[in-house]
Amino acid sequence: MLAKDLAKENVTVGRIDVSHNHALSSVFEVKGIPVFYLCRENKIWKYDNYQVLTAEGLTQFSLHDYLDETPMSLWSSPMGMLGTFKLYLIQFGDQALDFIPNLSTKYGVSNAFGMFLVAMSCAVFLLFATIVGVYFSVIHAKND
Repeated sequence: MLAKDLAKENVTVGRIDVSHNHALSSVFEVKGIPVFYLCRENKIWKYDNYQVLTAEGLTQFSLHDYLDETPMSLWSSPMGMLGTFKLYLIQFGDQALDFIPNLSTKYGVSNAFGMFLVAMSCAVFLLFATIVGVYFSVIHAKND
């Protein structure tokens, strides 16, 4: 009902199953259900008035009341730089954890050895990134 009412006003309503999408629930810092966010013009507002958690209250907030609220800052926003970095980090971790059972199924290695391989790969990547960072941050003397 809410989605149909807001569709008339050119507002799209989405629903996310946080039990199956850990990355988004972590980025949006979902602590309880329901949670309502309004995303407009690259800004995000969080609906905090849960005493008026009705379709009419959410419609009013989505169309007019959000203008009276301050949008989330770019740093705390899930769409900001830190939120995006957090999302990529969580997705990488999820893929790494999915990689371990796939590795043991496909090649017949134990889960412990798979975890060791993932940990060593991360360590090698961090070492490489550190070496490259130090190399480019050190001022090199010119030979004239």
